[in-house]
Amino acid sequence: LLELHVQHLHKEGKEHLQLQKVGQKFNNHTLQIGMALIMVGCLLPELEDSTQIQITGQGIVEAILEKTIRPDGISREYAMSYDHFVARLFVEADLLLEYNGFGGLSNRERICRQYEYLYQFSSPEGKSMQIGDSYALDAVADVEFVGSFYPLNFPRQKRTVVMPRGG
Repeated sequence: LLELHVQHLHKEGKEHLQLQKVGQKFNNHTLQIGMALIMVGCLLPELEDSTQIQITGQGIVEAILEKTIRPDGISREYAMSYDHFVARLFVEADLLLEYNGFGGLSNRERICRQYEYLYQFSSPEGKSMQIGDSYALDAVADVEFVGSFYPLNFPRQKRTVVMPRGG
């Protein structure tokens, strides 16, 4: 049953990659497919095609990172708590790939800038802004946690900031 589900995810992931080449936009659901494929490829290497599954997942996550996260770390989704959720998925994908010998994602700097953006644009209490059907997340606590094992090298001081490359 697991292999059947993996085959379905892999097929769907490859279709998303092909459609993206002709203009389909990726979204958080596509990112979750990419992340699931990375997990399968890294954590279940005994499965047939595990390397191709990992490569498909990495291709999806890399494309989303490049197309939806601006150089300043601002997500094109403009929903702070979703941005926070997505930032953590990027970190987890990067580390899974790195720790399992696949080298990690190619744009770690953009992920780090996304965390700086989340930190600066959180509430005075450090919470990610929650609007609509979003998550209640603690940006400051997550920055400290992720920064304990990931290179988040920015000052932990709330200040007025302009993100000139944010679009």
